[in-house]
Amino acid sequence: MYVAAPLLVISFVRPILQPGLVEAAPLFARARRQFRLDMGLYLFAALLGAIGIHLVAGFPFVHSGLKLSLSISTMGLFASLDTALAKERDVIAEARTRRGAMRPPRRMTSLTRRFSLVAVVIMVLLAVVLLLVLTRDIHWLAAQPATPETFETITRSVLVEILFVMGALLVLVVNLILSSSRNLKMLFENETEALDRVSRGDLNVYAPVATNDEFGYIAGQTNTMIEGLRDRLKMRKGLEIAREVQVNFLPKTVEAEGMQAAGKALYSDETGGDFFDFIQENGKVVMLAADVVGHGIGAALLMASCRAYLRQAASDPALSLADVAGTANRQLCGDVEGTGRFVTGFLVQYDSATGEVFWVGAGHPSAVLYTPASGELARLKSFDIPLGVDAQWTFRAERLGPSEHERYLLLLTDGVTEARSGDDMFGDRRLEAAIRRGSTGSASELVDEVARSVGRFCPRPDDDVTLVAVRLNPTL
Repeated sequence: MYVAAPLLVISFVRPILQPGLVEAAPLFARARRQFRLDMGLYLFAALLGAIGIHLVAGFPFVHSGLKLSLSISTMGLFASLDTALAKERDVIAEARTRRGAMRPPRRMTSLTRRFSLVAVVIMVLLAVVLLLVLTRDIHWLAAQPATPETFETITRSVLVEILFVMGALLVLVVNLILSSSRNLKMLFENETEALDRVSRGDLNVYAPVATNDEFGYIAGQTNTMIEGLRDRLKMRKGLEIAREVQVNFLPKTVEAEGMQAAGKALYSDETGGDFFDFIQENGKVVMLAADVVGHGIGAALLMASCRAYLRQAASDPALSLADVAGTANRQLCGDVEGTGRFVTGFLVQYDSATGEVFWVGAGHPSAVLYTPASGELARLKSFDIPLGVDAQWTFRAERLGPSEHERYLLLLTDGVTEARSGDDMFGDRRLEAAIRRGSTGSASELVDEVARSVGRFCPRPDDDVTLVAVRLNPTL
């Protein structure tokens, strides 16, 4: 009766306090509030039981009341932990069905510290309960007559009582372990399901953050990772579009009287800073290969500006090739001032009427001139500074006269000769061998042969690879 009455009070008061104190709380706090509410009610019931047994039955408050209070408190601890774990399962299920918290908890309560605290409290209660049982049994044993028959009976009774108490506590502990395992299983399933869907490419998923422990922190960090992947995917799609636009900038081939040209650009990133172009105006063809310092979207934007400046200047028949480079340089200097960016370039102009070739090298790798008839390889060197460095710089054009032999001219960026395979670079020797192999047909065949050679040597270059091949027919 002295135990049942306080428990009846709990069963009456708990439904009244539950909605306001537990259900109205945030998700993270509900399990904690549930434990505090139930444990508080059991402690209150323990106090009522101790007072009742003292006032109604006249038992000593300190001795008998303490035992009754300890019994109710021990039962209340296990019951409160079990209901808190059940509430946590409800919270986990609710977090899965509706989008709740997404970020890691601001304050994290360690699972190991929580488990350690519960284990210590249970061990202390177990020790106190056993101590009280043994103390009572010793007093009872001392009051019995000391005969062999009574000693055997008393010993059996004491052992049975201790085993009963130990068995009851063991059942309660096992129940808590199983209940905790169910919660851990649900949290593991939430996390693994989200990661599995992400691994299959589904980014429209999130890991529910239902606890403020390590699992909640991991779930929050998983959501942060998924958001980053979504942003990266959007950026990647944008870069793919930019790459398509950039590739569409690049011409394939150009033909004029006495010459043909072809080009190819292989980018190490989604977008690159290398580019080439062919500009055909008034019987003259301007061919160029250029390299913007850096990689990525910034280099691609600067490439587009530089290309536009060069095309605009080259379309003016009044401007010489040196003037084209100077005009584009002045405009580019205004764009890159203070940024440290610049553009190296090699510009070649072919005059169909005279067969002459003019070139301007702006801080760019030398072009290679190959004459199959003699097997001679020559270099058309760069003598000027890169575009975008000094707006007052005066560029000069060099001249290559007509020839009675067929010749091949190759413009390239440093990504060709500096392509690496381990510690070895592609270098000039391999480049010259590729030129000799490819100079048996069209300009496109020469470009393809050099590009294949670089690809075989270094399948994934760290830098952009850009080539322009020009086939010059005999003009004498």
